[in-house]
Amino acid sequence: MTGMHLWTGALSLGVSVFLFGTGYRLVQGGQIGRRALCRALAAMLLYWAVFLPRLFWLRRMGLCDLGRTRILRELLTLGSSVVPFAGWVGCYVLGVLLLALLSRVRRPHPAFTVFLDLILPVTLAQVIEYYTPSLPRVQVAMQHLLPGVALLGMGSVCARTALFSRMDGATGKREHSRAVWLLPVLLAAALHALLPDCTVGALQLVGNRVSFTFSRDILCAPLLCWGAMHLLGHQAAAPQVQEERLPDAQERGMRREISEAIKGVALILMFVHHFFTFPEWYIGEGAYPASAEFASLFRLPLAMCVPVFAFLTGYFYALRPKDKRTMAYSLHKIGGLLADYAPVLLVLFALSALCGARVTAMDFLLELVGLRSEVALFNWYICFYILAMLALPLLSRVPQGNLLSGFLVMIALPVCAATAVKGLWPGTLAAVAAQNVLDGWCGLGAGVLTASFSLWTRGLDVVLGRGKRPRAAYLCACAALLALAFFGRHFAPRFIVSLPFGGEAGQLRLSMDVLYAPVFVYALAALLEALSARVLARIGRRSMQLWLLSCAFFGAAKPLCQPLLYAPEVPALILLWGLELCDLAAWGIDALLRAAKKICAIPLQKGKNRV
Repeated sequence: MTGMHLWTGALSLGVSVFLFGTGYRLVQGGQIGRRALCRALAAMLLYWAVFLPRLFWLRRMGLCDLGRTRILRELLTLGSSVVPFAGWVGCYVLGVLLLALLSRVRRPHPAFTVFLDLILPVTLAQVIEYYTPSLPRVQVAMQHLLPGVALLGMGSVCARTALFSRMDGATGKREHSRAVWLLPVLLAAALHALLPDCTVGALQLVGNRVSFTFSRDILCAPLLCWGAMHLLGHQAAAPQVQEERLPDAQERGMRREISEAIKGVALILMFVHHFFTFPEWYIGEGAYPASAEFASLFRLPLAMCVPVFAFLTGYFYALRPKDKRTMAYSLHKIGGLLADYAPVLLVLFALSALCGARVTAMDFLLELVGLRSEVALFNWYICFYILAMLALPLLSRVPQGNLLSGFLVMIALPVCAATAVKGLWPGTLAAVAAQNVLDGWCGLGAGVLTASFSLWTRGLDVVLGRGKRPRAAYLCACAALLALAFFGRHFAPRFIVSLPFGGEAGQLRLSMDVLYAPVFVYALAALLEALSARVLARIGRRSMQLWLLSCAFFGAAKPLCQPLLYAPEVPALILLWGLELCDLAAWGIDALLRAAKKICAIPLQKGKNRV
């Protein structure tokens, strides 16, 4: 039995090395599309050379009675009745062709290479397997494709990023004897025998989670190939496909009108989100009738509004010069937000008192900093904004030489800290604050990284061919990206990493807004550049006030205000009526504040004249 296990393990490791080497050599040799097509055709010809004689022999012996349709399926490797390894051949062909297709996308940074060649194919295979429970052949194909496409992608990543050359540099400049290079080969064999496949987390899909699993051979195959190359006397070559390095220059930014228009779009999404996707918030028989289908499909996509606001906060913060990202600037921004929010909160408290709610000074203070949300139901963002602006000056001082270190500092570290606080002190105000941070930080961190590392200018602009392709094609690509990011929040909202301790509380829930928010804002900005955005910009200038004033319809004051909101009974009219009500309330508050400032300025001016 031990000999059989050794033989099976050696065969499995050999197949993994073959797949890894295929991906490596495809990229290393150039002309990836042509070479991939030749390899796929050669694999199919070899398969047919085995299939046809075996089919003839089985039929002659009376062991196989397949119809024409079944024979055609077997020829296309969609069955394994004649040749047991037919599925592996088909998956090898699909993996090679997929790698060739992805190679046509430009990669302005090594992170794009890892995402396109490794993470994206593995994710697609697992998602397809999850959404096709009624198609067993597709599921079997995806199960075969998953390890193969991961190893092909890993070979491509190693070739494009010159990983072997970097490993040679890490081992030192001096020459080593060939016997030394047996160590990585033996280590790879030992890891393959001892380690299980690695589940790094789970991608949360609709109603369930799909484990994000990588084969252990992603680590073993490169290590074995690296040692074997030196044993055979081969030198690791530099990559044939060069990636462009990110420049030191900052992101190109966007016009003020466009940023305000994006806020206006986000506010409209938020109003639709709150008005029509939470039927449990409705009161009375005259409330707008809920659509369960609309609520279930659009509740998460419409919540894109929050990552958009958070992204813009981090984006414009990172565009400031480093010497101006100070704690004084953060306190100034926090003070400005609280100065705008306090009058709105007073109005909400007054309306709540008219509805019979009991409010105290302590309640007002907790609502003011977003740690209590009974009167102002959506004020959690205030708490998040305060904590984010206090943390950003500290995090900005940590050196971030590349995108990976920036991700660890700006996203992974705050998410881990907030998760730890939430797990250590459940049910406290600290846990409430930590949850507020978790709800918005991924979007904010994505904004900081986008501006700091020029991910739009040297990333999406390069991939989409901004300024090089026809404008219509570029805008169509942006519209497709906009829809992909919008509905992606419904199908895959977050990635969950389970730690070996802590149980449910020890799960790191990383929102996929890290990817969705930059893509959504980029595509929306490009489309708004081609359109007139004045009306949206006007809405965006007061977006925070309108957001907070809409709490009157669903907080403690909803017995008084909600029937007024749903009076039109037509969804489009309800949305416009809600925007107009909040805009009128914001205009009235601003008018009262201006009048109060003038009244207060008169005695001060008289005192100056007397002096």
